[in-house]
Amino acid sequence: MLSKNSIMSIFLIEDDDVDAEQFERILTKNRGSYVLYRAMDGKEALNKIDHFIKTHAAEESWIVLDLKIPLVSGAEILSYIEQTYDLQETYIVIVSTSNDPRDLDLKNHPYVKAYIHKTNLSRDLPIILSQRL
Repeated sequence: MLSKNSIMSIFLIEDDDVDAEQFERILTKNRGSYVLYRAMDGKEALNKIDHFIKTHAAEESWIVLDLKIPLVSGAEILSYIEQTYDLQETYIVIVSTSNDPRDLDLKNHPYVKAYIHKTNLSRDLPIILSQRL
């Protein structure tokens, strides 16, 4: 678990600039010290995720994953992570606007620590952040 003064590494996989800005505002207000990496589509995420996980494997880090992103879906990225890594310290948070039962079932995935509907991001993200400090 992180202290409030430690620097958190976060890989945000989000194609929408407005949603990414909202996430960063909430993070800045509730967390303070962090390093944010971003991919704007699934292909870019797959190109960057190996480096992110290998670089931050020994520390608690977050992957914040939008399910409905272009080129490669968030569910496919989650599947890739599961097949490639045995994650101990990486905290995966899914954010989505989807109400599809198949997407909602991903909240039960063993690597997923939280599922936030985007309409509840400003309410739920601070709670999750406070539980991880």
